[in-house]
Amino acid sequence: NGDGYTDLAAIGRATVLDTGWHDNIYVELSTGVGFSPRVWPSDTPGHMYRGNKETLNYRVATGDFNADGLTDLVTVGRAPSEDNAWLEHVFVDLSQADRFDSQAWRAVTPQHMYNGGGETTDYQMVVGNFDGDNKPDLATFSRGNDAGNGWTQWAAMELSQSAAPDRLLSITDGHGKIITIEQALLTDTAIYDRGQGAAYPQIDVQAPTSVVASFSTSDGVGGLAPSTYRYAELRVNLRGRGSLGFRQSAVIDQRTGARTHTTYRQDFPFTGYPTRIERTVKGKVVSLVENEWGRLERREGGPFYVFLQRSVEQRFELDGNLIDTKTTSYEVDDLGNVTRVDVQHSDGWRQVTVNTYADDVDRWFLGRLTRAEVTATAPGQLAQTRTTSYAYDAQTGLLVEETTEPDLAALRLVKRYEHDAFGNIVTSSVSGQGIESRAQRSIFDSRGQFAVQVTNALDHSESRTYDPRTGQVTTVTGPNGLTTLSEYDAFGRATITIAPNGTTTRVAHMRCQGDECPPHAVTYSHTEQQGSPAVTVYADLLGRTIREETTGFDGRAVLGDTEYDSQGRIARTSEPYLAGDAPLWTTFEYDDLGRVTLRTRPDGSTARAGAPQRTPPH
Repeated sequence: NGDGYTDLAAIGRATVLDTGWHDNIYVELSTGVGFSPRVWPSDTPGHMYRGNKETLNYRVATGDFNADGLTDLVTVGRAPSEDNAWLEHVFVDLSQADRFDSQAWRAVTPQHMYNGGGETTDYQMVVGNFDGDNKPDLATFSRGNDAGNGWTQWAAMELSQSAAPDRLLSITDGHGKIITIEQALLTDTAIYDRGQGAAYPQIDVQAPTSVVASFSTSDGVGGLAPSTYRYAELRVNLRGRGSLGFRQSAVIDQRTGARTHTTYRQDFPFTGYPTRIERTVKGKVVSLVENEWGRLERREGGPFYVFLQRSVEQRFELDGNLIDTKTTSYEVDDLGNVTRVDVQHSDGWRQVTVNTYADDVDRWFLGRLTRAEVTATAPGQLAQTRTTSYAYDAQTGLLVEETTEPDLAALRLVKRYEHDAFGNIVTSSVSGQGIESRAQRSIFDSRGQFAVQVTNALDHSESRTYDPRTGQVTTVTGPNGLTTLSEYDAFGRATITIAPNGTTTRVAHMRCQGDECPPHAVTYSHTEQQGSPAVTVYADLLGRTIREETTGFDGRAVLGDTEYDSQGRIARTSEPYLAGDAPLWTTFEYDDLGRVTLRTRPDGSTARAGAPQRTPPH
């Protein structure tokens, strides 16, 4: 019935034609903890489900023969005479989740494959995807006691002609952004490389399984940004663990030629964790990440906790020169808390973080950080350490105190928190050496959802009301009794704001219609405020601002444009200009890593970018 549980179906045969029970199929639907019996009628001819041992017989197999995701039944039979028209059909009971739809499908398998007498001939029927189209087919093969029967050397195939399973081809949102997806089967050697060398209980697999072959999304300038995918070395464990995933996969950006190649582990419990991620641009390696994984086993046999133990990241220039090697090491305690993080760079920069935790296993308050020490080291400079400590409520586990530099009285800064029954912070205070203690207080509504009154350290209070749909503040009344009003649309965007002096700001969020917007714009927001010129901001379907428009002193529109290339980079920006005039542009050029290499100003002057440099700490 398609609920994810495996069910039972019982059918039978009888020599008595008027029993009636042969018109039904008895189904036991699994509930996960038991079975729920059902009786589903079937119109499959009764003689397919009855007969005597020596003259009549049947075979029943299962498969999703109409590609609707539900398991169906297929029945074929044999009879001692060839004048029965039903011998030319295969009878299918298509599951409708709560009943069967019985149909007769024409078959071309030779009828001697389906008939014969008792022990003299017999046949077997197997369901499988024999032609690689990802649809279930029937294979029938038989044996006979007469060596002169040439048909005993053949297997008869009934290839499914049902529609292919539905596949997602494209997604289009309300702004017109398009995502297209192309799928292919792993039998296609253009996208999949089968592995070799697997040893039992593992096997290398190349099956007609659908995978994503390409993925494209709108680039915001009228085209699509396509990426293609490749896969390699899928393995399956035959002792119950099932699929171990692909050992390798690759994503290729067809616009830039950038290729990200990932290698995964296939051994338990690290299955699916990446060990190597290599990114190349036009065949040149620009980054390489190699990961080492560790595991925790709190008791023999598991459960296991997998954690990243060490990661080495290298970045390269396009000429192959190494920019930096960053090595990050992690240590964890028995509960999986990260106790030490050591980040080292090849040029001598280093940062070490040491964490201490207080885990309350009885209350299951885990991951409570009590102390963090961060030590940074730069070439030629003294190491600097910053320390922060934390304290928690023993009953609730909520943070109640945060101390910066707890070991240095002159630098110590203490923040304390008080909570209400909902866990909201109702009082937040700050104290330290040489400063006056101060506190902020909040009062929440009866549901503990919104702070309806907030009082600062000077005892100035403001009250607030909220839109319960979006959580946005609708009114704010300050300590002087002055109120600001706000209204929002269904998406939580401000549409009207009225200041205490009566100044009104209105914002309209609109969809572009016709030629009212610049090229590639799909939405715009129009803001009007009393005493100020209106401002209109246009955005493309990726949400990027491509034009800002306001009004000049002479009433003419003043524009400022930004244009993007197909890779999402800023191609050029204009100086503010009057509508109808030619804009003056600043243009940008990039290298294959997406870094700005040349900026050309409207007067023709240029600025070139140099190699990236680290900035020493101050």
